[in-house]
Amino acid sequence: MHFIKLLRFKNLVLVALTQVFFQLAIINPFLIKNHIPLSLNSTNWILLILCTVLITAGGNIVNDIFDLEVDEHNNKEGSVVKKMGKPKVWIFYLVVVLLGGAIAAYVAESINNFKLFFIYPAAVTVLFFYSYKFKHIPLIGNIIVSLFTALVLFILLFAERQGLHTLRSVDPHGFQLLKSISIGFMVFAFLANLIREIVKDIQDLEGDRIVGSKTIASYYGKETSKLIGSYLAQFLLILILLWPFYMEALHFPFASKLYCCFLLAIPLLMIVRAIHLSRSSKEFGNISSALKAYMLVGILYLLFYSAL
Repeated sequence: MHFIKLLRFKNLVLVALTQVFFQLAIINPFLIKNHIPLSLNSTNWILLILCTVLITAGGNIVNDIFDLEVDEHNNKEGSVVKKMGKPKVWIFYLVVVLLGGAIAAYVAESINNFKLFFIYPAAVTVLFFYSYKFKHIPLIGNIIVSLFTALVLFILLFAERQGLHTLRSVDPHGFQLLKSISIGFMVFAFLANLIREIVKDIQDLEGDRIVGSKTIASYYGKETSKLIGSYLAQFLLILILLWPFYMEALHFPFASKLYCCFLLAIPLLMIVRAIHLSRSSKEFGNISSALKAYMLVGILYLLFYSAL
């Protein structure tokens, strides 16, 4: 049970589902339609997803190790790291990181794309220093971990870069369309996660102040942080409302526009309102959970593209 809490299993499932839907609904249809072979066979695709999950798991573990003191103040159930023992958790972290590195090397060699491997140590290193140092720098840490969320999609595009290069030659319009969709969803993933990171900082404000951690909430204060989170959510809301008009040329089914309005725009408007009205740590914890569910709803929107 402690291992499950340490890994943050729900977050790992969200990462895996993001890559599954993005590959099946976006990348594969464009390449298969143009008779372009996929670089990743089924086995390598599953292993690459596992590798991404292990990067995320490693980041979660090392973050909890460095957050031991903060979690003692913010978590009423106590720190998982303290319950398991820090030496044991460090060993678990190294096993996860080394296993992921071995899988990354195997996949990169199998598809003759060894540059893909270097994403792994780069991501692991950045997430380590995020937990060790950058998360205590206002906004910088939030941006770093949110960029990693967008990287989850980029990894698949980089793995299939040979096919995408061919697509650009044989179907320039299709390539531009794939590029626009990919950028759109990466921006959504980045902004939605950035808002959630700011909300989490507000939730953990008291513990961060006690240990002297300079997060955006402890440095700028709760009210200013709420405004930043709210403005970012409103900016994302504008982009979501403009998205169907931008993609009008695709002749999307009407149901997709309803989905965008009722399951993406309206819930985000409710989240903006909740950010303004919330006061307690528990209320911001509820908003954080709602944003996690909201990101899953955003991922499911990918399924509308599979019919293009």
